[in-house]
Amino acid sequence: MKVSLDFDDDFTWLLDETTRISHMVKVVPKDKILECSGAILGQHSEVLRRMIAEDNELYLDNYTHIKDCLTLLHGGSVVLKQENIHDIIKFSVQFDLIDLYRECLGWISENICTDNVEEIFMLCNGVSKFAKISGIQLTIDVLEPLAIYLRIRGDSAMKSFLLNTGEHGMF
Repeated sequence: MKVSLDFDDDFTWLLDETTRISHMVKVVPKDKILECSGAILGQHSEVLRRMIAEDNELYLDNYTHIKDCLTLLHGGSVVLKQENIHDIIKFSVQFDLIDLYRECLGWISENICTDNVEEIFMLCNGVSKFAKISGIQLTIDVLEPLAIYLRIRGDSAMKSFLLNTGEHGMF
């Protein structure tokens, strides 16, 4: 599944004194400094806009696939896959990127299967805990696609899942 974000082509809000932000922002992941457009980063996220207005450096060293996240914010498209879905959905939650969050939930719904149900649970549970710890209210529960999958698969799938994960209070 390939995802991208829609862009607003009206950047006049950048001319207003109250919303002026640095046009060059340093994003500092684990391995190197990336320079990005502050105007573009702030277009999709009020959270990012406020952060950039305060400082022109973003320390995002807790993301392995930060380049995928930045590619999306800069108008590119990224193929969601098992390797990058955790970072992209966590990024969407942290920076309140609702459309991207919904795309990630769609990927989870389309790709969950018997072979990866435990891995998907770990992903969803981790994102849910991250949101709670960060004080972020999710518009759609990240565990919803998993719950729907288990309900569709029936009691035997639910029992197997509960036995394998030890999560008896989740559903």
